[in-house]
Amino acid sequence: IEYTVCVEVNTTSGVVKGLTLNVLNTSVDQFLAIPYAEPPVGILRFAKPVPLRHTIKPYIDGRAPGNSCVQNFIKWLEFDRMGNITTSEDCLVLNVWTPTVGTGDRLKA
Repeated sequence: IEYTVCVEVNTTSGVVKGLTLNVLNTSVDQFLAIPYAEPPVGILRFAKPVPLRHTIKPYIDGRAPGNSCVQNFIKWLEFDRMGNITTSEDCLVLNVWTPTVGTGDRLKA
């Protein structure tokens, strides 16, 4: 897998930055850790997901993996081989891979 360029798309939820990958001679856009709901903390802990309010950030950075949900790792499954995994209750995110769409394209999110 070869990362080539940063791609930026406009969605109904705002601008999302991602990466264009070359996978088996095919161009694919990757957008990681796109939040889809408010973090399930406090009074939201056991509630249904609450739609994400619009952010004041200029864009959603989908170029790096998001948090993994908090869980107990079983030692014999060797999760330590997966590298440094950041866990958090703020883990309601989507990872999206799509054929290359091009910078500035308008997508529905």
